[in-house]
Amino acid sequence: MAEISAELVYEVLKSLQADVSTMKNGQRDIREELIGVRLHQHASQGELNSILSRLSSIEGRMERIERRLDLVAQPAE
Repeated sequence: MAEISAELVYEVLKSLQADVSTMKNGQRDIREELIGVRLHQHASQGELNSILSRLSSIEGRMERIERRLDLVAQPAE
């Protein structure tokens, strides 16, 4: 069996250190992309909430108009 020298261990450790550094950089990139996706999702949710609020307001106005013009069937008593 081949003898394990300090130089061989040092080379393996340098290689591992380079791999870990590459993985950290990749993880940082993924984290930044995830933050971007979260910000986009948050903005989209805000827009959706705004649209739903406006729709609710329009529905309320429409109901008042229908009642005023007697377009809504009166409930049976």
